[in-house]
Amino acid sequence: MYVYKMEICKNLAYVITAAQYFVWFYCLLHLFLPWSRMKLEWEALLRIILWIGAQTHLLLWGYMLEFKGLNVFLQLRMASLVFLAATTF
Repeated sequence: MYVYKMEICKNLAYVITAAQYFVWFYCLLHLFLPWSRMKLEWEALLRIILWIGAQTHLLLWGYMLEFKGLNVFLQLRMASLVFLAATTF
């Protein structure tokens, strides 16, 4: 039982670290936006919401694979492509 709990803690720490890897630059976003080529504030807000949604979608499928043990490799691959598109958009 102890080994099982340690495995869960290790996986949880990995997922939290991976999610933080994507969001470390939020604190710098307000410095970038005034010099960006986005003409409307709504466009910037829409892009940020799109990116956060794509990241949440990717992390959801990662959770289903890692913690639930479901066979979601195709969904995870599609979510990765959506996240890539949102990041490069």
